[in-house]
Amino acid sequence: MNLLYEIVRNIIVIILVSSLLELLLPDGRIKPFVRFAIGLFVLIAILSPVLGFLYSDHDFSLRFWDSGFSSSDEEKFLEKGGLLHEEIMQQADQERIREKMQGQLDAILILIPGVEDAQTTLSMNTEGVITEARIIVRSGSDKKEYPAGKVDVFPALVDESNPQENEICHKIHKIIKNLYGLDPGLVKIEFEGGQ
Repeated sequence: MNLLYEIVRNIIVIILVSSLLELLLPDGRIKPFVRFAIGLFVLIAILSPVLGFLYSDHDFSLRFWDSGFSSSDEEKFLEKGGLLHEEIMQQADQERIREKMQGQLDAILILIPGVEDAQTTLSMNTEGVITEARIIVRSGSDKKEYPAGKVDVFPALVDESNPQENEICHKIHKIIKNLYGLDPGLVKIEFEGGQ
């Protein structure tokens, strides 16, 4: 009689909890998994007292929550987990910061007269300090055409003979130095032609 009482009590509690979960969960792809888990709990609620009655000399209790770790092991695991969490968050934060800074620079560089578009790529070290900036500037003027017969094997990234490009480069260097304190030698600027 006591066995039957225990089975009925466990099933009623599981049905109440499962009904509450069914009401709280939205219709979707997760509902079948919840129903499956509830079915497993019903099976355990029925089998546990029956197996306990039939095999009273064996221990069939489910003790998943009892861990065999000592408190010092647990502290080590928590510390290692915390360090891993900080490292992952730091890497994710650095990537987000780098992307935001690139977007900010692109937006600021577009404000320079003569710049139609800018694409910035920043390199950062592990401490989040900018080590290099590569900027591709699309200006309103067309690309420079070289006279026939002149071939540059290693053309400079900044054309010294174009005063508009020199002015844009000077402004870009000044903006980056003022915003980020980056030495102009670490800023590589490349010009693309206009429309």
